[in-house]
Amino acid sequence: MTEEKLARPQFIEKLSKFHYARLARCVVVSGNIHDVFPVTQGEKTDFVALEELLQCCLSSARYPCSNAEEKFIIITIKSDGINFVLSEDKDELKGMGSEELEKAESPLDIIRAMSEFLRRAAKARETLAQSKEEPRRYIRPLCFVVDQADMIFPNLDASRLGSQDRDAWRYFYDLLREEKIWADADSANQRPDLIILLTPTIAELQSKILNLRKVEVVDVPLPDEASLEKLVLKRFENQPALNAVMFLAKDARGLTLTTLDDLITAAIRDPQESALNRQTIISEVDKRIELELRGIVKLLRPEHDFGGVVGFKKLKARLNYLARWIDDPKRAPAGMTVVGPNGAGKTYTLNGWAKGMGRTVIEIAGGMRSKWFGETEVFLEKFEAAASAYGRVCVIVDQAETAFGSIHDPETYQAEASFTRHIVQMISNTKYRGKIFWVFITARPDLLDPDFVRSGRCSLFVPICDPEGDDAEDFFNWMMVNFAKEGITLSEKERKLLKEKAVKKDLEFSAGDYKKFIDDFIYGKRYQEEELKQEFDAEKFINMWRPSASRIGLERKFQLLLAAKYCDNWRELLPSQYQDMPESEIQSQIDELKFQLAIK
Repeated sequence: MTEEKLARPQFIEKLSKFHYARLARCVVVSGNIHDVFPVTQGEKTDFVALEELLQCCLSSARYPCSNAEEKFIIITIKSDGINFVLSEDKDELKGMGSEELEKAESPLDIIRAMSEFLRRAAKARETLAQSKEEPRRYIRPLCFVVDQADMIFPNLDASRLGSQDRDAWRYFYDLLREEKIWADADSANQRPDLIILLTPTIAELQSKILNLRKVEVVDVPLPDEASLEKLVLKRFENQPALNAVMFLAKDARGLTLTTLDDLITAAIRDPQESALNRQTIISEVDKRIELELRGIVKLLRPEHDFGGVVGFKKLKARLNYLARWIDDPKRAPAGMTVVGPNGAGKTYTLNGWAKGMGRTVIEIAGGMRSKWFGETEVFLEKFEAAASAYGRVCVIVDQAETAFGSIHDPETYQAEASFTRHIVQMISNTKYRGKIFWVFITARPDLLDPDFVRSGRCSLFVPICDPEGDDAEDFFNWMMVNFAKEGITLSEKERKLLKEKAVKKDLEFSAGDYKKFIDDFIYGKRYQEEELKQEFDAEKFINMWRPSASRIGLERKFQLLLAAKYCDNWRELLPSQYQDMPESEIQSQIDELKFQLAIK
């Protein structure tokens, strides 16, 4: 009977390929390295830590020179020094000075000892290859697994490194470049040695390592929904409550398997204090996002979908069709730029649209930029990992004109420009098409860096403007429904007066103003009647109330003109007076308002 093949995580397969094909003598393993990972054989799935997983894989390597399994000699480098995983391996190499390895303590001594040991192994292989002894002996391949490699080789400029750190880096640099160690001996060529560097983020590891020949990077992603589901099935195997907890796999996206396992354990041991429900999982996901991404990135959970968005019939038709379009990776645009005046309901509408698509909504807030080189790269690496973990994602960047520094502005910090450049590259990366959709929201598209909105990125401009016509009628009817819920009935005269004001546009009512009018009206009525014991004059209130949009009329007109200037395709969504306005007239009015408002 043939033994069933072991199903390993994809990143292990990638690591094996790099080594087997002689593409790498050093592999940097980064990302979710402190988690546990599913290993499946037949119908049985176990969850093991990375160290155990590597040991399992390195105990059964295969090479072209032989069909037999090859067992590596594994040597770990941790904070407590150098250690052989198996004591018999140390005994096997005793003549080569294996006992000296474990005496090294400082980073410099550890790297020097590793370098010298690999050189001795290469020399011993060369001697054995020339020997006429039969059967010919050989030294099994060596694998050094370096934990916390970012602490040994920090990503700092040479001028900021201490003398010992510089020397440790120099020894390692020379080791990786010395061809004789890695390729001269016949046995080394067939069963090459390997160095594995472990680091949570690539950005914290000395960048020069990544530029060396024969160095490759393997990313360990956060667990996908299938892996989370395997853990839930494992923990609740043969229990009647299984169906009731399967929601965990979906809601726990973004958590590590270890964290989910801890939550399940706490709930089983103390169900009163640690209830296992959707809110517990969601809170833990939000907590992780907050800690990992410093509050700059938020995981939004809109309570409304598109059905909760009033009006905007034409916009909804457009966006509903686009929702189907962006699920096709061959045709999906990378993103879009939503423009329109302040208070038009851009953010509320887009949140509902994203939820209606069944996409996870991630918001990038302001204040993400750091002038300290290194922090930005670490943040971006963690953000990309988080965004990738959620499957189908909608990334919303509100007030996008202030969120990023310009690549082309000489006053932009180097790290800030690096941040912008990385986001631009992420938007352009075709591997995310259909998975991550970017939405830039702004009232000032003229201030966006052109790199974000050029063709192939967020070049689709979508206007969201104040409701008019049937949309305004929908908002008016929505106000009446909300008044009815509060037990308020307007007289026919009051209704007509309010409709003249809110629908026929005596004053500009934005989407936000309709909501604000409801709140102000209810508050004013209750204050008059309950606190002052006076009769509320609804007609007087309606006449005196002014929408906030009217107080900044010129600024909003300027923002509407910008929307008309940038929106080439979906012009039917613009206010009627701008739909057919010549571009020269739009620009003329923009220039005039810039002068009046002293806008640069």
